[in-house]
Amino acid sequence: MLIDFTVSNFRSIKEPQTLSMLATSAKENPDNVFKVDDKISLLKTSVIYGANGSGKSNLVKALEDMAYFVHLSTDHKKGERIEYYQPFKLDKSYVIKPITFELEFLGSDNIRYRYTFSFTEF
Repeated sequence: MLIDFTVSNFRSIKEPQTLSMLATSAKENPDNVFKVDDKISLLKTSVIYGANGSGKSNLVKALEDMAYFVHLSTDHKKGERIEYYQPFKLDKSYVIKPITFELEFLGSDNIRYRYTFSFTEF
């Protein structure tokens, strides 16, 4: 189960942005909370909202690209361009910096895992 996802330097996302599924201590919508143990409760669903052009679609696209990258990473050859490399282009210093994806999830064994990787165009 997803705990959180963080992305930086991807499309319109410059600084790290995180989608967190951790539940707060608020008592609103208790049917939307999955209690894992005494220390952690996760949301079953979440909503992303914001102004037009604020990066909502790019956050979802980053999660999708991370999944594709992991599934297809064995197909990549050294020196080939990585098609998922779409850095933030409004700051010239970021154009050559790596994109970073980070995923934290709860496995079926109830152990927390963190999967992180960064990459550049080649």
